[in-house]
Amino acid sequence: MSKIIDPDPVKLLVNLIYSSTAKLRKFLEQVGDDFGAIDCTSKEFPFSETDYYEKEMGPDLSRRLVCFKQMVGRDGLGRLKRVALTMEETFSNDRGQRTINIDPGLLTLENFVLASRKNFSHRLYLGEGVFAEVTLVFKRDSFRPLEWTYPFYQRQEVIGFLNRVRERYRWQLRTHTE
Repeated sequence: MSKIIDPDPVKLLVNLIYSSTAKLRKFLEQVGDDFGAIDCTSKEFPFSETDYYEKEMGPDLSRRLVCFKQMVGRDGLGRLKRVALTMEETFSNDRGQRTINIDPGLLTLENFVLASRKNFSHRLYLGEGVFAEVTLVFKRDSFRPLEWTYPFYQRQEVIGFLNRVRERYRWQLRTHTE
């Protein structure tokens, strides 16, 4: 008979799309209350793949990936997405429009999973309006995109950053004593 074993905790990352560096700085100052201390951040990327957020957030958006020190349970992605939605409301302007978009994801040794509020054929429902998508898989010494992977996550710079985060995570797992 097989036994149910809880998997190792995982690395929390958030993808931030924002309208100004001032909003980003304010978010980074406050994020510790909800997600814990920041471990590392990617460089800033222009948000150029689509104009999806432009109507709400304005033109010339930027994005950045932020990784956190504290590992989290794999079953917490839905809760983390709901926390992110509350944070987006906190950073909304006086017209109720977001100034920062916060998409949490979980990095494991084998994949990178993003939370979404949108359903699609390749997404699994987590409950309370949140879906999960395997965005990248780790094969042959690197993360690899899938047919539905957003173009941003297919960029070699982004994959390189996530590979480095994975190495940090592997080290964390080896030194993790709980």
